[in-house]
Amino acid sequence: MTVSFPERFGRYTLLQRVAFGGMAEILLAIEDTPHAGKRFVTIKRIRSEHASDPDYIDFFISEGRISMQCSHPNLTNSFDLDTVDGTHYLAMEYIRGHTLLDLIRACHRDKKLLSVAAVLRIGGEVAAGLEHLHAMRDISGKPLNVVHRDVTPQNIMIDAAGSVKLIDLGIARSDMQVHKTEAGTVKGKLSYIAPEQLTPERTLDQRADIFSLGIVMHEALTTRGLFRGTNDTDTLRRVRKMAIPVVSSLRPGVPPAVDAIVSKALSRDLSKRFQTASEFLRALDTLPPAHRPGSLTELRDEVLGHCGDPPVPTLGGESFSALRAALRPDAKPKVPEEPDIEYFLERGGVDGTED
Repeated sequence: MTVSFPERFGRYTLLQRVAFGGMAEILLAIEDTPHAGKRFVTIKRIRSEHASDPDYIDFFISEGRISMQCSHPNLTNSFDLDTVDGTHYLAMEYIRGHTLLDLIRACHRDKKLLSVAAVLRIGGEVAAGLEHLHAMRDISGKPLNVVHRDVTPQNIMIDAAGSVKLIDLGIARSDMQVHKTEAGTVKGKLSYIAPEQLTPERTLDQRADIFSLGIVMHEALTTRGLFRGTNDTDTLRRVRKMAIPVVSSLRPGVPPAVDAIVSKALSRDLSKRFQTASEFLRALDTLPPAHRPGSLTELRDEVLGHCGDPPVPTLGGESFSALRAALRPDAKPKVPEEPDIEYFLERGGVDGTED
């Protein structure tokens, strides 16, 4: 798909493509409103080849509906679900940060480990987002029964301030979705799915997200893949049957209470797993003071130490010119000539000015 940037798209100016998936593309954009001014946003737009496919549209609208219902600091803020010239899109907040996958890879590369306090903070923040997601109701008060189904390190972001966000509701299941998943279909990355999804009954409820969170925490504490095998068949066999090592067997010194929390989240017996994200959070609250989750400030500093400053998009010349024009449309601002938007990000958005 060839697109020339900048591209005008409704009230948005698209600056560059950030990611390109099977169903949609992710774009960095400027939103321009008559009264609220301008800001950086992320646009998720259905790919042109799928723009008129009813199945793809249904999946996209289902994601958008759930996203628009979310209102929690640990979930992505979405604020516009609409179409432009027949193309569906979802407008979301722009998050400048690192994924947990970036962080784990950096630690593995440097032969270092994340602190237990940092992992507990990340786990607790994700669980708080899941608590909100799982408890969502429609305007009549009916539970929506949302299951994220894709709790993975690449879908957990830590922004420049240390805030943690669970992103990407692209395969979330809920009672408000407009499409129906085909019977027997398994959604999600294979090395992060819950074992009950591989049984003939294909059981799926909110406890599946708890199992996925347990995998994420195990991997963050050890910097090792837990179930990832040599191929899909091997991975699925491991999810179903592999003896799950306690974290302290791979990382000596992890407190027994932390071992117990991760192991309970990873219980294959549904009755022995945490039944809700709220129960998981209560377990974190009962940890001894010396082993409680660290602060967001401590998490931010640790992430910066391992990964450095979050990446800044680099724009092509025309997109950079569009950004300059958005910054100061009626003047010639003293801004850098090179196509790098760090100048603007440091000022919190494209409404920043220079003395």
